[in-house]
Amino acid sequence: MSIYTVEDWIKNTLNSSHNEWVICVFKIRGTFKDVNGVSRNIVNQLTLPKFIKSVDWTISSIRRKFKNENMKFIPFFGGGKDIQKSFHIHAFIERPSLVDYWTFNDNLKKYFRQYASRAYKSEVTDELWIQPLNKSLIANHTHYCTRYEDNTFYKGSEKVLLECNSCLL
Repeated sequence: MSIYTVEDWIKNTLNSSHNEWVICVFKIRGTFKDVNGVSRNIVNQLTLPKFIKSVDWTISSIRRKFKNENMKFIPFFGGGKDIQKSFHIHAFIERPSLVDYWTFNDNLKKYFRQYASRAYKSEVTDELWIQPLNKSLIANHTHYCTRYEDNTFYKGSEKVLLECNSCLL
């Protein structure tokens, strides 16, 4: 029996799947003024649960819309305060086999826009980069998602967002 890391498990899941996958980056931008009148980034360590909630709601809605409750979703934290890089979430998402890429893309963006504003209870700028996964580059993609950025989320398996309710390997 081999001992696998979470990263190995993810690579194996992606390689052994017969379905198409996409790789995404979820971002939310915006600022607010704190009690001292200082402008702050809307996504910070205190509001990170709202960001995760907006992604959870997005994935749950996509699963319901396309009637695929077992659609795989593997999210990773990205960014960090030390490197002045806004928090974001990288993700691998299994595209349902009966749904074409553009329909999936449009619906994912629509739901993320809706739920980002709802989670933060204000107008925010959402951004969702999405692209089909090239299976010959899985090792490169997983390395990029799990790379060290700063001490906020460390590296490797520690960056996998297992506490995200919609995470499903």
